[in-house]
Amino acid sequence: DIDDTLKTAMAGLAEVIPASSAAVYLADESGTYLVPRFASGSLSTVLLDRSFSRVAGVTGWVFQGAEAVIDADPRVDLGSAAEQTETVFKSAAVFPLTDDDGALGVIAFYDTHAGAFDSDHRRIMETVGPQVARALRNALLYQATQNTSMTDVLTGLPNSRYLYGQIDKELARATRRASPLCVVVMDLDGFKSVNDTYGHRAGDAVLRAVAYTLRDAYRAVD
Repeated sequence: DIDDTLKTAMAGLAEVIPASSAAVYLADESGTYLVPRFASGSLSTVLLDRSFSRVAGVTGWVFQGAEAVIDADPRVDLGSAAEQTETVFKSAAVFPLTDDDGALGVIAFYDTHAGAFDSDHRRIMETVGPQVARALRNALLYQATQNTSMTDVLTGLPNSRYLYGQIDKELARATRRASPLCVVVMDLDGFKSVNDTYGHRAGDAVLRAVAYTLRDAYRAVD
């Protein structure tokens, strides 16, 4: 699990790189933006609310060049948010997360003391960073496999495999709470004639449109 992997990795790093706050930013699917996946410390709320273009700030520069930056000015990345925090942060260190398959993102540390990060921290991350990146790559691949196995490729809706796993949980919850549980079964009237008249590509478009309508109409918990 990606979240468990991040928590474990960052807990270990906190023992050797003391910092007031830390964050992990990973590239999105398009590789255009770096989005927060983990944050800790007093800055966590601010850090989880910030995303970066891959060419913006110290974070983007480190991701692009795969080179660490030590003792940077936190205000470069935090911007006006730095002025909204009660604590003044005076130093930052940003390290790339790369493995043999390329760049995944960055790990950023922030501290209230000037000069809080040095060459020793760089050496630690040169050793540990690739290990963390490999663990994250494996977690991301596992997550993608899980999502694929539980999702219908055409519509993006959860498939029957997901249903059979989920319905046991819902039945257990309904029993525990002594609350009713409703199962809705739907059929598309006349769908066969769409395929027969206009072809299967048109039928696929209808299914995608219905899936979009369902996602839009139902609550996330349904």
